[in-house]
Amino acid sequence: EGGLAQCKRMKVALESEGVNASYGLAATNKTIRISRALTIADQAMYQQKLQKKSAEQQATESKRVDPFQLT
Repeated sequence: EGGLAQCKRMKVALESEGVNASYGLAATNKTIRISRALTIADQAMYQQKLQKKSAEQQATESKRVDPFQLT
């Protein structure tokens, strides 16, 4: 089973327990060292966090009521 499939399984398992987590995935090979892979995975995790935050902000803004449009 590859890393992407494992991440998807982990995401489903965490969400089923009510855990809202962000995660990143990166692979290593002969040209990518572990330290570089960790940096790539960390950047992916923070990108996911930013996307979640943006989606939450948009949802909150769409629920706001403009008092001048209440008539």
